[in-house]
Amino acid sequence: MPTILEKIVATKREEIAAAKARVSEEARALLPRCDPPVRRSLAWVLGQFGGEANLVAIHEAAATTEDNDDLREMAMALA
Repeated sequence: MPTILEKIVATKREEIAAAKARVSEEARALLPRCDPPVRRSLAWVLGQFGGEANLVAIHEAAATTEDNDDLREMAMALA
């Protein structure tokens, strides 16, 4: 039987996973249409969270940018 601490940790993990999913969804929606400095930050966040959908979104955004700094930062987010 799990202890109270184990139950709290499990609940917090679920809350964190749900928050990451919400942030990822919003970031993926904004990524293609925001200014390069914001796009770089969003790509970094998505790269940190990982997951196939996030990495695909970064790859797609990188394929459409004409800004070399933007492209470099998105490549680093994929690394």
